[in-house]
Amino acid sequence: MPSDRRATPQDRAYSDPRNPWSRLLAVMDLAQAGDLAQAGDMLDGLRYHPDLGPEVQQIWHDLMAEAQTLRDRPVPINRPTDYLSNRSGALRLPFRKLVAGRTVPKPYPWAMALPDFAGAGNDCGFLEDATTRFEAALLQPPIRVEVIWIAPCAAGPETQAGLLSQLLADLAAQTTALAPALPLGLTVFADKIGGTAGLHAPFALHLRQDPPFGPAAQAHLDGLCAQTELILFLSGEIRLDSMLLARATRLARMSDRLALPLVPMAAGMPEPGKGAMVTPFTPELPQRSCAGRYPFRDVIGLNMAVPVRLLRALRNPQTGLVLDPRFHTPGAAARELAYRMYSRGVWFAPLRVPEMAAEVAPAAADSELYKSLCPNHWDRKRDVLHEVSKV
Repeated sequence: MPSDRRATPQDRAYSDPRNPWSRLLAVMDLAQAGDLAQAGDMLDGLRYHPDLGPEVQQIWHDLMAEAQTLRDRPVPINRPTDYLSNRSGALRLPFRKLVAGRTVPKPYPWAMALPDFAGAGNDCGFLEDATTRFEAALLQPPIRVEVIWIAPCAAGPETQAGLLSQLLADLAAQTTALAPALPLGLTVFADKIGGTAGLHAPFALHLRQDPPFGPAAQAHLDGLCAQTELILFLSGEIRLDSMLLARATRLARMSDRLALPLVPMAAGMPEPGKGAMVTPFTPELPQRSCAGRYPFRDVIGLNMAVPVRLLRALRNPQTGLVLDPRFHTPGAAARELAYRMYSRGVWFAPLRVPEMAAEVAPAAADSELYKSLCPNHWDRKRDVLHEVSKV
């Protein structure tokens, strides 16, 4: 294969994966870019390479340790192994006590005390633990947020203007006590919004009338990704509490493989008679939203916060687009995007909001396109030809 001097070390590593030196250059390139999680994964893959002795391994591990000391935040935790391996030495889990008569799954001996499993069934509790441990280190520097809102198509111009006015008020009321500051900007996709002359916001406001999933809209999304770290997608009628951005960025700082879908306050309500009060700050009950076999099916419309680093990884390699431009309804587009996240092992940590309108049923064409792109037995009841196969 002819060499390309313009190729980055990462490109050369993927084009020549058996060359350990190309991969080590890629590790250095990723470390310099601040992506220590991926650099650590690539370096760990060379641990037993026969051409790299312990002296060489130690040199690169020392470089990684130096890069960590220069980093302004802890290394992202993307998997339970990142949490349990104690990269920082601060997340050491205690062993469980031995209890007589306890049921222990086979083939483990009854007297073997193991820590609880982390991350089972989309349980993001380990990310919450790590975020709490590193809270002070995660607050600085402030994370930058952009908001994108897709107005409901069925609403009239006056209704859309009223919803936009309420959304501006909710975003302007976001607290800055725990970081972040107010969002950098709000992009609105509305085809017939009216009465915008009197609207004012303490941040940039972009009004667009082009389709929200078209190439022009996604080129605008690329421009936003270049200047921010978190994108908050909103669609339809929705109300936000004053600490939504603070709660979203708090977890988003800890992991690059985390999506934060918004759910209405009623989601995850305790069973009747329990007497527990549910607020936007109440932890999500594990057996409720996004806890099933297919958590991507619990996404309600295009309402979720996604780290920019994850959005870049989800781009279609052929088109370079994040969202499929063939969709017309936010719900189907969001569920297909969530499926691609699910396929990459992304965690779904739901965030409650005070109010959220029910999702509008997608058009038949959008439903068929979603089934064609997202193989799972719940949505595909028949084995017919689809764009993305099960295997």
